[in-house]
Amino acid sequence: MKILVLFTGGTIGSTADGATVHTDPAAAIPYAPVHAAAAAASRLLSLYRARFGEDVLFEVRRPCNLLSENATPELWSLLERSVREEELAVYDGVIITHGSDTLPYTCAALAFLLRDVPIPLVLVASNYSLGDSRSNGLANFRSAVELIASRQVRGVFTVFQDEKGANRVYLAARIQEADTARDQFTSYGGVDFGEIRGGKFVWNEHPDNPSPSEINQIPARLLPANWVFQEPVPALRPYPGLSYQWIRYDPQPRALLHYLYHAATACTQGKAYDLTHFLQECQSKGTDCYLAPFKAEGDALYETSRALLATGAIPLYRISFEAAYAKLTIAYNQGEHSSKRLIEQCIAFERLPERAV
Repeated sequence: MKILVLFTGGTIGSTADGATVHTDPAAAIPYAPVHAAAAAASRLLSLYRARFGEDVLFEVRRPCNLLSENATPELWSLLERSVREEELAVYDGVIITHGSDTLPYTCAALAFLLRDVPIPLVLVASNYSLGDSRSNGLANFRSAVELIASRQVRGVFTVFQDEKGANRVYLAARIQEADTARDQFTSYGGVDFGEIRGGKFVWNEHPDNPSPSEINQIPARLLPANWVFQEPVPALRPYPGLSYQWIRYDPQPRALLHYLYHAATACTQGKAYDLTHFLQECQSKGTDCYLAPFKAEGDALYETSRALLATGAIPLYRISFEAAYAKLTIAYNQGEHSSKRLIEQCIAFERLPERAV
């Protein structure tokens, strides 16, 4: 078996020096290949071979070396190019090492940008540096190998061992940010795609999940040319007392994402706190405003939700914050398709089926 491994840094490629975790403190260019990534790759692969043997041929690339909190959407573009430059037909799969902080955003972006890959592409992270006895990095890397070896699914996934030792498999467009107390990831909607159990991939048969046969239908490439990040899309989350009077954009963005409370609501009272006024102001300046997540079209809505939609803002249904943000950022940084039409599509199973909510 032959696997392409792209090392990008993150905790799985970091070193704990006393009380500080870092990649390479001498690396001044965030997205340049640096020698510290080579050391991280050597350490991880050495640990893997010592534990599991030499049965897999790994080919290593190091497109960048950074802690993922320093990532921008430029990383998504870099990783797409790095994958597409390879002759994928000679590999059984691809593993990308990544930091855990922004893992769900990169996962969602690559689920969209690389939805047509004919082999499994698995992103892996670690809760602690590899030298820490609490680290699950090696276990996650092994699970990625086992998912590829199963030859059951193609597409983009994430694997991450939870605190109980279960090796969970996530659809890349549904994984959400980790719990800040326990460093555990979740799937949007609460249903994981599957698990690595006894060295084998076990699909979680559930109405929320696409089947392996659905996953294995290779769709058309999303964008004909390599996608390049140029224009940020701002995103906001509600909280009691969020004052819009302090929020001004210069220049005005082409699009904006405002996430909502779980019932698809936000404040619509008080001049400083009324989201409807903010949406109207943004739209009057040419910004397309998106609201997420709504559950089902035709559902009864709170009067506050009705007021938000009455502004002309565009609802997004049954999608995580991370996937919605990645989708909007990609859609508004490409010129091949109508941004709004691209957003209407379900591209990589990011949207839960309506029956699931």
